[in-house]
Amino acid sequence: MFTVTFTVPVTTKASNMVTHTYEIYAEDVNATTGPKKLLNNNSPWYGTNFVIFSGSQANAKELKRELNKYSWYSGYFLTSEAKELYILANGAKSQGDDAYRKGDFSGASAYYQDALDNIENAWSNETGIISGFETALKNLIDSSHSVLNMVGLGYILFGTGFVLMGIGVLVYLVRKSGTPKAS
Repeated sequence: MFTVTFTVPVTTKASNMVTHTYEIYAEDVNATTGPKKLLNNNSPWYGTNFVIFSGSQANAKELKRELNKYSWYSGYFLTSEAKELYILANGAKSQGDDAYRKGDFSGASAYYQDALDNIENAWSNETGIISGFETALKNLIDSSHSVLNMVGLGYILFGTGFVLMGIGVLVYLVRKSGTPKAS
């Protein structure tokens, strides 16, 4: 078992708008009161890209991460309402990015949430319309199937009628020609 202890300075001392470097010292402790010594030949591990987020900045980052899950290509949308919602979402996202760059994380969160709502509504509208189109297409195919069944039945009746007519003509010709009468 081990304990990790670190101190994060407040954002007034360490900017939350840039990344920072860090050092990790691992100490081998004998129980909790024994002497401490550095592991790894007394050399710390160094790293970069450490960021200090405020609560509102973390919320804005999370909302933007959620937004980035959606494709920002309007070519996917077929309906005008979905395209309009996409344009609104893209505008709100741009405003959120601008607010984030200015350090207004609460404002950025509001814009990102608005963009997320609009893009979700756009996809919902699109899938609802496409689902309706699929239903209509299925109904059209089903009705075509019924029509084809009727056409097939018509051909069968038409063919049967011609066969019966052919038999009737043969019977008529046999009776008309009949056997010659003796004179």
